[in-house]
Amino acid sequence: MSQRWRLATGGRINRSRPIRFFFNGRALTGYEGDTLASALIANGIRTVARSFKYHRPRGIVGVGAEEPNAIFQVGEGRKTVPGLRATQVELYEGLKAHSVNGWPCVDLDIYAINDQTIFITSDAGQTWSELTNGLNQDEAFYLGADLELTPSGYLYASGKYVHRSSQTVSSLTMGVEPPRVPKQFSFKLFSAYPNPFNPTTTIRLDLDETLNPISLQIYDITGRIMETLIYEKLKSGYHELQWDASASASGVYFVELV
Repeated sequence: MSQRWRLATGGRINRSRPIRFFFNGRALTGYEGDTLASALIANGIRTVARSFKYHRPRGIVGVGAEEPNAIFQVGEGRKTVPGLRATQVELYEGLKAHSVNGWPCVDLDIYAINDQTIFITSDAGQTWSELTNGLNQDEAFYLGADLELTPSGYLYASGKYVHRSSQTVSSLTMGVEPPRVPKQFSFKLFSAYPNPFNPTTTIRLDLDETLNPISLQIYDITGRIMETLIYEKLKSGYHELQWDASASASGVYFVELV
């Protein structure tokens, strides 16, 4: 097995014991003694996450508990464990790790729209003005509530106002290509109702035929995973889930479906 980013000799790994693992559904190989982080680096994986506000690409920069970026969901189904640092996870056969921010994947994240100039309209698109001072906290919350990619390549986000990208998503400035969304990501996630709520709310989703398990998670405003409501294969069609937040503090929460 050839890994151009790994030293030919030395280290604390056993090169006679290869280990197969998965990162965001991609099969990779490491060695006994690797951490998840060292195996990813050896395989040339540079982007492991996206920043929560602007969705900028993030790589592994630490070697232990100080690692700020490579924080993954490890495992599947009822055995999944959220919030694990790749630098502290020992590699084992069949390990499955998933990034927690970036859709449809961390390499082609459609929400990178947040990191370019944005135009705003409050009169149904009759006039547009540029946001030159960035998004305030209130706008950052509403942006991305309902994204639509038009045939012309521009992204529109509706929420409190309507926002439009200044360039197409295939532009060199954004550094991503138009996302080719696979069939297993074909779904609709509707707004929670009621909202605001106390203490329960209903989360509604509509799925086409799915090939992989569906993950529905609740995040707080800092990006911490509060609860995984579901991680399993669901039948196609309309579904409703109840979230009981009685054990959580009052505040703003986000729902992610992947």
